Amino acid sequence: ALLVAMPARAGVIDIDNAELARLMAAGVPVIDIRTAGEWKDTGVIPGSKLITLFDERGRADAPAWLAQVQGVAKPGQPVIVICRSGNRT
Repeated sequence: ALLVAMPARAGVIDIDNAELARLMAAGVPVIDIRTAGEWKDTGVIPGSKLITLFDERGRADAPAWLAQVQGVAKPGQPVIVICRSGNRT
């Protein structure tokens, strides 16, 4: 999913692997929100930023997560957010 952050809202667009590759080549940051266990099981996309949203118990600290994302992308900059199944993104 591609997340485009606007000052007051965000738009979400589902993308395929070809579009993922194109956007990554253009410099759009990829944020992988899966858990450490999921990263271990399936690996990670090279160059992605590993910023877990939910812990192993399904709890999220959205303000802390957003603070970490701000270190990766500027406000208004598009980002690609991935998870295991697409439900969390």
